[in-house]
Amino acid sequence: VDGRQMPSVTTILDAAGLVSQFSKDEDAAHRGTQVHSFTALDDAEGVDLRKVPTHLRPFLRAWRKFRKDTGFVPSMIEQRIDCLEFGYTGRFDRLGSRRGQTLLTLLDIKTSQSGVVPDYARLQLAGYAFAYNPNQVFERMAVSLKPDSTYNVKIYPITTDRIDLAEWLGMVQQYSQGQNNGNGKT
Repeated sequence: VDGRQMPSVTTILDAAGLVSQFSKDEDAAHRGTQVHSFTALDDAEGVDLRKVPTHLRPFLRAWRKFRKDTGFVPSMIEQRIDCLEFGYTGRFDRLGSRRGQTLLTLLDIKTSQSGVVPDYARLQLAGYAFAYNPNQVFERMAVSLKPDSTYNVKIYPITTDRIDLAEWLGMVQQYSQGQNNGNGKT
């Protein structure tokens, strides 16, 4: 950004040892990328399910079910954010509104066999929220799409926003100090 190398949110989480080996598996990462592409396309203009590879259809069905069940309507899809103040970058999956929620929902999509939402998602979303607008409160939510066409949701309480943000910014600072010391470790 402006000639400055900045680590991504995911890079910082990985350096802190929070991203599981499974998430780094090439097949899992490729599946996640494809699911993100199809859900983004579906949100923007709709997707003919017959044009989606068979093994990915259940994840798209789960996303559609989530949207229908919650009334979630995205206003931003796959939005890049840069935090110049703390020197990191990223891309959040969705920002939007949902039925029964007065706050905007900042949402991260996960794909897994088990449907378990990784604990680091709370920090990931805290980082995205701060970089996007540090003066706004968001509902932070992770949605794990499963291969059986179902989903799990994890909503992070607003009461933990400051705690999660402080933990996230501490990780950013540790990462930066590790880079400045030349070892790249936290």
